[in-house]
Amino acid sequence: STGIVIANRWIMVELAWSYPMAVAAMGMAVSGLFAWLACDVLRLGIPPAHVSPKFYFKCVFPIGLLQAIAMWLSNTLYLLLTVA
Repeated sequence: STGIVIANRWIMVELAWSYPMAVAAMGMAVSGLFAWLACDVLRLGIPPAHVSPKFYFKCVFPIGLLQAIAMWLSNTLYLLLTVA
């Protein structure tokens, strides 16, 4: 977690890139890539069960949306707070 805070600060402050939503999206994309590698390429987990569209939009989508909003807001705070 500390490493992520320092990396996000470096991207947003040192590189002067003030797009917190893009930083959050890149973090989610990298997490998704690692999850795909672990599950599909390395086969490190239980094979996925079939997920219906109704279950996905009722249970999975709201959690992902709220996680994305939380990351967006926390990355926006990096523009206002200093990380020593």
